[in-house]
Amino acid sequence: MLTVVRAILVVVILAIGALGCYGFIKLRPRPKEVEQKEDVVEVKGVKAASRDVEVVLRAHGTAKPRNILAVIPEVAGKVVAVHPNLKVGNVIPKGETLIAIDQSVYKLQLELAETDIRRLESQKTTIQQSWKNDERRVELLRRGVELGRKTFARAKQLQAGDAAAASDMDAAEAMLLQQEQQLIAVENAIALYPQQLKDVEIMLSGAQTKRDLAKLSLEKTEIRSPFDARVMQSQVEKDQVVGPGPPILVLADDSALEISVSMDAQEFREWFPLKADAESAGGGGAHESLFTKVPNKKVCVRWAESPEEHAWSGRLARIERYDPLSRTVKVVIEVQAEAACSGGPGMMPLVEGMFCLVEIPGNIAEKVFRLPRSAVSFEQTVLLCEDGRLKTQPVKVARFEGESALISAGIKDGDVVVTSRLVSPLEGMKLNVEVQDEDIGG
Repeated sequence: MLTVVRAILVVVILAIGALGCYGFIKLRPRPKEVEQKEDVVEVKGVKAASRDVEVVLRAHGTAKPRNILAVIPEVAGKVVAVHPNLKVGNVIPKGETLIAIDQSVYKLQLELAETDIRRLESQKTTIQQSWKNDERRVELLRRGVELGRKTFARAKQLQAGDAAAASDMDAAEAMLLQQEQQLIAVENAIALYPQQLKDVEIMLSGAQTKRDLAKLSLEKTEIRSPFDARVMQSQVEKDQVVGPGPPILVLADDSALEISVSMDAQEFREWFPLKADAESAGGGGAHESLFTKVPNKKVCVRWAESPEEHAWSGRLARIERYDPLSRTVKVVIEVQAEAACSGGPGMMPLVEGMFCLVEIPGNIAEKVFRLPRSAVSFEQTVLLCEDGRLKTQPVKVARFEGESALISAGIKDGDVVVTSRLVSPLEGMKLNVEVQDEDIGG
């Protein structure tokens, strides 16, 4: 009974408390309603406009001379003279003697060869004259043999008729035999003259070859500059003995510089301006290939250390090779000396060793939108302002060029693209866009 009373008492107390709380809530003054205002974010943007854009392919490479010549002496000997300006960095004009090698040994070889030639020519003349003489002599001997035979025949008839002694017939026969032996000897000599003359001519040809070699060696004792040569390396001094072997000089031809750059094969395939098939044929009969399709197109070469102040005009020279390991195409740019030195006051000329940025005009990207690169996210999206609200739009990027991005799909003409950087942008947030008119990245 006591337990029931206690339970009822607890319920009554809780009810009174609840009624008291409800009374306090009802008596509380009602708060004033405040109108919520939506924040507007101030941003900058551009109005998208499609256009045809000439793609610019960019690659880096180091300038080097088109021709580098390692000089190796072709004859041995002591160096007797050295060009006074044969020092690294100096430029020696074409045709001037770089070094001279002692000629005394080669002069003696030339003199010996010329002596042999004179001796053999004299021997040849003697054989030819002897041949002529023996041909005349053999005619006389044949007539003598004929007369001797007739004389021997008469002596034989006379002996048969007892009109001549046996000794007369023997003398006639001996004379005939002697004449026949002389005829045979001369005929044998005449038969040998062609071979003797051939042997002399062979030896004469050998002597003439030795003479020519001696002359050639004499010419090679002087090493001349094959072009206006800049000395890159010099390892020769006067009185030094040199000969065929390691190079003693390395010369550079700065009349043209070349820059070999690597281009990604995929980028090359899409944007490099190869000649059309009809143009690459050229009528020269050359087998058509990638290497025959390089256009004679101007390019811009910039010094990587100062790209805005130092720029030169070059041209596409050739495609060097395709590298299967790095999957790149090696393209060679050529800059003539006149262009390399064409800068204004205070501008350095293009020289060997400069690391350069090469800008190659490529194919035309048709109907693309040029936007700041910063306006495109890593996920290939841009922020648009539609009806004053933020919208995230996926796009297709044709390529990035420096600080620009070329968009080929995802937006249309007239779309307002937000270019300001937003921290934690919310989809649908209200925007106030200041539309810029400048050509972004153009």
